[in-house]
Amino acid sequence: MGEAEAETIQITVADQILRVRATPGERERFERAAANVNAIIKDIVAGGGVVGGPRLMAMVAFELGVTLDEAREALAEAKGTEREARDRITDLIKRIEAHTKSGFKPEQK
Repeated sequence: MGEAEAETIQITVADQILRVRATPGERERFERAAANVNAIIKDIVAGGGVVGGPRLMAMVAFELGVTLDEAREALAEAKGTEREARDRITDLIKRIEAHTKSGFKPEQK
């Protein structure tokens, strides 16, 4: 989508109103991201000890970093599983082709 289709929207994060340009597809993602950050803030504040300011934002950034790392790890694992499955299927196809070329015929019941 082009810049012409983007509109300025308001997103509230940590009681701060942010005005950002977003295409229709980005709007939902930005709203989800803001909701995620606000939920993390709520959890940290509810746990006590941190009420606001730079320390709270550092803790939020750390939590998001951990979440990002977990997501990247899960993606890498999924890609590895996909690669293994693809390799197994390729091996099966090669074995079937080899048996077919050698005149192999399965038992008929």
